[in-house]
Amino acid sequence: MADHPDPTPQRHEWRLFPAAFVIGLGVLFLLRNLGIAIPFLDTPNWWAWIVLIAAIAPLARALDLWRRSGRIDGAVVHHLFVGSAIIAVAVLFLLDLSWQTWWPAFMILGGLAMLGGGKRCGASSDQAPH
Repeated sequence: MADHPDPTPQRHEWRLFPAAFVIGLGVLFLLRNLGIAIPFLDTPNWWAWIVLIAAIAPLARALDLWRRSGRIDGAVVHHLFVGSAIIAVAVLFLLDLSWQTWWPAFMILGGLAMLGGGKRCGASSDQAPH
């Protein structure tokens, strides 16, 4: 039987950051409930930072895909646009900007993502287009 490397360690790397983040956030809320002042949690729209932090995963994935392939392909562009959209949402919340004014920016971002084309994650390079 051939030895195959265990893919589990790589999967655990991707789970480490979200788990540590959730644990840290839980600690902050527990400290606040125990009467310890956490000034950060008293600022308006503090939760928008959580949205911004969520952009790290797709941006890190884009970087990882780029490093592995050595080129910017459809999967890298896809993850860059996902990260950009998340950052745009966070900035709208952090700066308390009007959705009514800025929603067309998401249409522009979506159109740019469509121009990126190419194959995304999970698509095999030997598959013919349908």
